[in-house]
Amino acid sequence: MEKKSKKLPAVMKQKRTESENQFFNRIQRMADMAIAEAKVEEKYNIQLVDVDKKGNAKYVETNSEDGSKQISEKKKEKRKILNERKEEKKKLKRVDPEFELKKEVVPFGQVASAPPILKAKLRKAPEFAKAGKRQLFLKNMLPSKEETSERQVRPLATKLKHMLPDKKKELENERLRVVQLYRMMKNKKAS
Repeated sequence: MEKKSKKLPAVMKQKRTESENQFFNRIQRMADMAIAEAKVEEKYNIQLVDVDKKGNAKYVETNSEDGSKQISEKKKEKRKILNERKEEKKKLKRVDPEFELKKEVVPFGQVASAPPILKAKLRKAPEFAKAGKRQLFLKNMLPSKEETSERQVRPLATKLKHMLPDKKKELENERLRVVQLYRMMKNKKAS
C-alpha cells in the first residue's frame, strides 16, 4: 500500500522580518512536525488530514494489510482490563445500606462530656492488668504500704519552697535513695 506524500511548500522563502537563524528554526520545526506526523500515521495505521495549532488532529483510518479494520488483541485486552477496573471502582464507591443504618447523626451543638465506655470484650484480645495493680521492679525495693502507714507519711500538700529546711532535706534524701535504687537495678539488668 502506498501512502500519499505530504503537501509541503515547494519553495521556502525567508520573510523580510526574519533573521537567518529564525528562518532555519522555522524550517527545522516544519521538518520535525512532518516526521512526527509520519511516525504517528505509521504507528496507528491512520492518515492525518489536518492538525490545528492546539494539537487536535483530524484523521482517517486506513485499512490494514488484510483489508479489515480490526483492533489488535492486546488493545482489546487492555480495554477489557480498564473496564473491569472501572467497574470495581464503581462497586467500591457504592454505599452499603447496612452501613448507613449504623451511622450516627449528631445534631449541631451537641457536646460529649466523656468518651464512650466500651463494655464488650474482644474475643482474642489479651487481658491486661489494671493501672496500679501491676508488680513493678521498684515496688519491691520501696517500703510496702504497711511500713508507710507506720511512718504516717502525709501527702505533699505544701510546695517545697514553703517547707521547713529539715523536711526539704528529708525529701531530697528520699528522692536520691530512689534514684540510686533505680540506677542499681539498671546496672544489674545490663550486666
